[in-house]
This record gives sequence, C-alpha cells and structure tokens, in this order.
Amino acid sequence: MALAGLYVANFIYYPAAEADVDAATAAQVYAAAETREQMRPAYKAMPAQMRKIFAMRGSFTEERLAAVEIATEASFREEIFEPTVLISLATNLDPGTASKTLEFLGGSLGRRLMAAQIAIARLDQSDADKIMLGETEVSSTPQRDAIITQIEQAAKTAETTAAIFMTMEQGVLDGSILGTGKKVPPENERLRKEKEARRIEIESQMREPLRRLLAYGYRDLSNDELAQILDFIQSTEGRNYIQAYFVALQAGYEAMGKSCGIEIAKKWRAIK
Repeated sequence: MALAGLYVANFIYYPAAEADVDAATAAQVYAAAETREQMRPAYKAMPAQMRKIFAMRGSFTEERLAAVEIATEASFREEIFEPTVLISLATNLDPGTASKTLEFLGGSLGRRLMAAQIAIARLDQSDADKIMLGETEVSSTPQRDAIITQIEQAAKTAETTAAIFMTMEQGVLDGSILGTGKKVPPENERLRKEKEARRIEIESQMREPLRRLLAYGYRDLSNDELAQILDFIQSTEGRNYIQAYFVALQAGYEAMGKSCGIEIAKKWRAIK
C-alpha cells in the first residue's frame, strides 16, 4: 500500500490489467502515495546501511568501505529511482485501479494515512528499532490489534520488506559484476532455493516487528478509520494497486542497486 521507510508486496498473483495508464496518471498516483516524501529518509540512511552490510560480510579496508558509502550516496537518489518507478506504475496500473486509488488517497482518510506513513518513514532508526522490538508501548485493544494484523497481512508489509531487501542486494551484486565488464551468470536451481528460503526467513523475522511499527504509526487513526483502510486494500482495486506499487518499488530498488554495484566496482578498481 505504501512505504514505511524501507518497511512496507505481494507474491499472490493477481490477473494482469487489461490496459495501462498514461504517464500523467502514474505520476498522480506516485504523488498521492507520497512516495517521494517517504523515500527521502531512505536515500539519506542508505550509505551508512550499505557500509554496514559490507562490513558484516567481509574484511574490507576502511578505504573500500568509504568507497561503498560514496557509491551508495551517488546511486540511491530520486533521479534513478523515480523514472523507473513511474514507468512501472504506468505499465502495471489499469485506469479503474488508478481512479479508485486516487479517490481513496485523495480523500481525508487517505491523506491522514499518508501523513502517518511519512511519519513512520521519518522515524530515527533507534526509535524505529525500539518500536519494532516492542520496547515502546502503544495503547491498544484486542479488536484494534486484530485490524492492524489484517492490514499488515493484506498490505503484505513483511513480504514487501523481504522482497525489496533481496532485490536491492541482488541489484548491487549484479551491478558489481557488470562494473568489472563481466556478464551476470545465470541463476541455478540451488541458488534459487537458497534465495527462496532466505526470503521466507526474512518475512518470518519481520512480520511481528512491522505489525508493531504499523500499530505505532497508526496510533492516531480510529478503529473505524483502520477498518475503512482495510476495506480499500482488500478490494479488487486495492489489491491491484498494492501489486502494481510493489512491482514498481522493486524496479526502483533494482535500478538503484545495480547503479550502486557498478559504482562500487569502479571505485574499488581505482584503489591500489
């Protein structure tokens, strides 16, 4: 449905739309979903996160890790992400879905939902960690918990998080290979099975933390408002929107990841 920082899709199959939409309509949906505002904190945080990933997975020199940060900063930005996402949205949205989505997101509740999503995206990482670990108390009831759980499941936030992370990671790997002038080798069955097992593991690990994050982010929305949100994302148009948005996010992160990998390879080749 929308981003939550990097947290926010769908591996359930939905029939392909019969017709795509024009670029202007795709841009309207992109804007209504406040994608730009939700992504800006992610661009800012990504260099340090990418450095951390590399530091955890190898014994790299400080010079190489610094190069990773510089390459990431140059690659994870609007100029690379947005064009790819807009093309994908235009291709995968149908007119009916776009119309209903704009109607929902443009309404009072949709704007309140997007404000909550932006606030989640702007959370300091340490605060987000506390929330996801359950260290920050959020007033709730069994009924409210049930609705939040349904929203998390319907919006596929855990699936989205796992898919985006793995897409970004694969993009960086492919880009680093392309950056050396080599071709990316075809994926074999063993690797596919390993990636699928890892995807499932990430989903399982992230589901409850992300439910807590949504509960915190939506704390000012009433139960009735949450029920209305759930109604939309469970509707045919809502499901189609989630799927199209997810595919678009994957495409955007893949583009940034590949660019990052290519830049890392270039910078590492220059290190003596």
